[in-house]
Amino acid sequence: MNDWLIADAQTRSLAHRYALALDQRDIASISALFASDARFGRYGVGPDGAREFYSVIPRRFSRSVHTIGTQVVNIHDATSASGVVYCRAEQQDPETQVWTTLQFAYHDEYVLEGDRWLFRARAPKFWYRESEGVRTIADDATAIPTSWETWRQYFDVTD
Repeated sequence: MNDWLIADAQTRSLAHRYALALDQRDIASISALFASDARFGRYGVGPDGAREFYSVIPRRFSRSVHTIGTQVVNIHDATSASGVVYCRAEQQDPETQVWTTLQFAYHDEYVLEGDRWLFRARAPKFWYRESEGVRTIADDATAIPTSWETWRQYFDVTD
């Protein structure tokens, strides 16, 4: 039970640490949250890949506020877990100074390395994006709620 409590607390803490570090543009702290096998496409793998990725991607917006909401963590075994983390992000365009709101959920994979739980993967799925009063609903295969099987069954929605 004690190991489960530690795993639950550490995995939940990751989302909050990530949000704060991202808003502070603390790239060293962000990259320390990722496992050695976390993949960042052309940017690389592990903390070094994270460092490269987050040195580039957050430049798309100047100021930001990432607020963490609902969190569900599923501990699979002694070294792996997964979870869903709701997030509302406010991001300012560096050129126009216009703020955009995004509502999404991270679908996370966690792994225990040494005595620390870390992100193995983060995949955001979006409800919507709103800018200057115009709300754009996500409508691709990864959109929420249509990507949830239970939601599609409830409303008898077919692909």
